[in-house]
Amino acid sequence: EIFEIKNYIDSGGNSLTYFEILTALALKYFLKRKVRYVVLEVGIGGRLDATNIVNPLVSVLAKIEEEHLELLGGSLSKIVDEKLGIMKTAVPLVIAEQSKEVTTLIKGKLGRSKECFFVENCEQKFVCEDKAFGENSKLSFLALKTLFGKVDREKFDKVLAKLKIAGHFDVKKIKNKTVVFDVAHTPASMKNFVSLLRKKFPKKKFVFLVALMKDKDLKGILKLVAGVAERVFFSHVHPLRGELPKNLAKI
Repeated sequence: EIFEIKNYIDSGGNSLTYFEILTALALKYFLKRKVRYVVLEVGIGGRLDATNIVNPLVSVLAKIEEEHLELLGGSLSKIVDEKLGIMKTAVPLVIAEQSKEVTTLIKGKLGRSKECFFVENCEQKFVCEDKAFGENSKLSFLALKTLFGKVDREKFDKVLAKLKIAGHFDVKKIKNKTVVFDVAHTPASMKNFVSLLRKKFPKKKFVFLVALMKDKDLKGILKLVAGVAERVFFSHVHPLRGELPKNLAKI
């Protein structure tokens, strides 16, 4: 498959990005394996994303934040436009709980579409100390219900209870120290992480090791870190996109 795509590019076909090549390879693999269902996550935005070539059974819109602002038009309204670009005729759209501003924008842009289902109207309750986890549980449940018509709540809860996601409040014991790994990279996810830290370890002092990409809301994220950390160390994770430790320290 790789050589097929390479031959296509070499013979004067479109120049493809890394993500587009990866998406094409993944789709070819899924077809080869004759999979029944695939969950495709959009890379950036939605409207122009490589994954948008697929006509899905259900589309899901997760929580919208002002991430990749400069790439998606520079305003929240433009971001919502790009995200809503995944909508397809006669394909149901399940929408996660949003901020008031984003909800107003979405409803204004969608009008009275009967194919849209808002999580806030879903009566299911998921008790979960990790706020983001709880919100995503409800989103997953509604997406499955929209797809299949009904969901076995007991089975769903069992799967949820066992679910562990690497890098999401991932607690490890290393040389008798408790180390928590988290991929939080927006103010909202960092706020959730800090809140969980305080809840899980109420009497502990926290030392943070932080590395961030240049395109993130550095001030918003680091303000939250500063509010809970006794000491902070900065590192560097990507030669092109990573922000330098000395610049993070200045902030």
